[in-house]
Amino acid sequence: MNDVAVSIDNLAGAFAKAQAEFDQIRREKLVTVTMKSGGKYTFTYAPLETILRATVPALAKYGLAITQSVVEDAVETKLLYGQESLTTRVKIINTEGGAQAYGSALTYARRYGITLLLCVCADDDDDANAAEGNTTQVQHKAYDQPITPKGDMGKQIDPDLALATATAMRGILELDVDEKVKMLKVLDKHDILNKDADLYVAASDALSTKEKSAWRTYVSLAKAAQKADSASDPSRGRKF
Repeated sequence: MNDVAVSIDNLAGAFAKAQAEFDQIRREKLVTVTMKSGGKYTFTYAPLETILRATVPALAKYGLAITQSVVEDAVETKLLYGQESLTTRVKIINTEGGAQAYGSALTYARRYGITLLLCVCADDDDDANAAEGNTTQVQHKAYDQPITPKGDMGKQIDPDLALATATAMRGILELDVDEKVKMLKVLDKHDILNKDADLYVAASDALSTKEKSAWRTYVSLAKAAQKADSASDPSRGRKF
């Protein structure tokens, strides 16, 4: 009797649970496409590292793993669960030649292989115009919507500054430290950012829903701990 699984029942169940916990995939790149006709349009997409950051933790939680390899002229992406697997292939299209162009085509195939296999949306639908010989210009973008970020009072905020601030906030949330230490660091950053409310709002908008919730929770817990600590001993201040 063959011991190798002939179905993906177990994988499907684990994958369904993981999908429900995927983080928001932020479309951090803004692309301007100049068409052959001379017209222009824009669309946004999430780079490979952003897609992985949003999906891998949930996949790992339920025992799922992703592997990618080059098979002939395509990137083969596999979703593994024990002996069960799902596989897809995306052809590597390198029309320009050269190592740099190949690397770009490889990354493109990897990104689309993962989004196809995981059934996630990481870019706008550009009706395939970008594949019709049009030229593109890519730039970093802090938000899913193609707008200039604003604070709560309508003040224009530098997108790069908002994204950098959001990245710093995210870095604090991801620190592998004692929870009380993390609470204190979040509260310290919160106090600093409160001096520029518009930037704080814009940076917060660049975080995922889960990250926003975690940030607010840490701020609330830190303030509560600080209040309780001060009540028990006013001279101790924030050293909870």
